[in-house]
Amino acid sequence: MGIIEKLQKKLEGGKFRLLNEKLYKNRGLTEKEALDYHKYYESQVKKWPCDPKKTIINKIKKCGQDNLKIADLGCGSCGIAENFKNVSSFDKYPINDKVVKCELREIPVEDKQFDVAVCCLSLMMTNIARVLRETNRILKVGGVFYMSEVASRVKNMKKFINSVEKLGFKVQDVDKTSTYFFILKFEKISDVSTENKLPVVALSAWTYKKR
Repeated sequence: MGIIEKLQKKLEGGKFRLLNEKLYKNRGLTEKEALDYHKYYESQVKKWPCDPKKTIINKIKKCGQDNLKIADLGCGSCGIAENFKNVSSFDKYPINDKVVKCELREIPVEDKQFDVAVCCLSLMMTNIARVLRETNRILKVGGVFYMSEVASRVKNMKKFINSVEKLGFKVQDVDKTSTYFFILKFEKISDVSTENKLPVVALSAWTYKKR
């Protein structure tokens, strides 16, 4: 790789960090920024020692069921849809017209529509309770929920899992193979009333050190 290419890659990495931090601080992106974010994200993934979305895809494939109805929540570049035939993709910043534009706190589908729901590095807020309640709503009882986030966003994994389980889920697997990311697998065991007060389900904010 030449000097110009190296400088370009470094510049893209810096832009990705700024856009990512903007999202985590709940600031909106322009249409161009959203397109740039998806492009830079794919470039950054290639540098990671592992891609949590690919790991989740492999876990779903091991189920051996071809007819699963899957919701990809915060789908980004639609990696889940590229691997399964029955996927509904949702994102605040859709890359194409096949993606449903929405906030993950308000997903425009009927109750109990999906067998599997996936949130892979898409939970930008620090209190994710409303997203989890909505995920519970769209999943069938017995459905599976995969969640992956940056490991540093959870300070106490046991406490975090307990708080998620208050929203109708039961943990089935904790994958901490990677030191960078964790992957949690939950089963939906019950519905959650919209009238009940939500618990706090906290993720630490993801910030970057200035260089």
